[in-house]
Amino acid sequence: MKQYKKGAKTADSILRSHPEHGETLAMKGLVLSFLSRKAEARDLVRLGVRHDLRSHLCWHVYGVVCRGDGEYDEAVKCYKNALRLDPSNVTVLKDLAALQVHLRDAHGLCATRQSLLELKPSQRTNWLALAVAHHLSSHHEVAASVLASYASTLELRTIEAEPYEHSEVLLYRAEILREGGRAGEALEALEAAEKQGFLRDPVGSARLRARLLRETGAFEASREAFEKLLDLTPDDREVHDALREIVEEEIKERLGGEAGDDPSDADASFSSALETRLTALYRLLQERHPRSLAVRRVPLDFASGQAFE
Repeated sequence: MKQYKKGAKTADSILRSHPEHGETLAMKGLVLSFLSRKAEARDLVRLGVRHDLRSHLCWHVYGVVCRGDGEYDEAVKCYKNALRLDPSNVTVLKDLAALQVHLRDAHGLCATRQSLLELKPSQRTNWLALAVAHHLSSHHEVAASVLASYASTLELRTIEAEPYEHSEVLLYRAEILREGGRAGEALEALEAAEKQGFLRDPVGSARLRARLLRETGAFEASREAFEKLLDLTPDDREVHDALREIVEEEIKERLGGEAGDDPSDADASFSSALETRLTALYRLLQERHPRSLAVRRVPLDFASGQAFE
């Protein structure tokens, strides 16, 4: 149980002997802020800072109080002042990082998380947080590099002890590579992880693999991958939409060399070929997934005439 009133009394006993002790004034102000005495708390913290400008604790407390009052920009300034006095203070760095996330200051977050990693490189959280910071800043190459460096530090026994956590890191790195326009490299990394037996999320890895195959232009392999994904999630509408788009791309590529002078003829040929191909595909899917509602519902989006009825 937090004993704020007792803490305030303890601070008063110290201040009777040392009324200008900055850190005690600041801590009393912090305690009062938790007792909803905001105005008095702010005055005490400011007084504490004035009496001890060289104390990182006073600036840190000032930042905490400002954050509690919703003055986030002022809180960031206070945290940075505290770090100028104590650059290796992990607690202040974590508070600053949390506030930078709140303010969507991705650039500042990268610097803060880099400092935390350098101070505590043995903590997995710091590696992952730095990668996320660079990902938020659209530094995809750096984020992927950070995750690769982290993975290289792991021993096999560590991976075996936490297989699901390691699997998520590998999938996240592949996703970052994909977003950074390096779908081919992402696919290679994903397949390497599959061969090593490191992936523990069959749906997530299958979904990512299908997307990567599509983005690398392997439409047939991608279509087959999405069909296999439907074996795991037959009612996932996103997968059905992706499957239809791939079939459309295959037909457009096939009909590209057969296009005539009349656009209406080309459109009619495309629509007819698409309906025929999708009808055959979903007939097979209905046999494989007789209990799936989506497999029966989706054909209504492209069927026409008697097939629709």
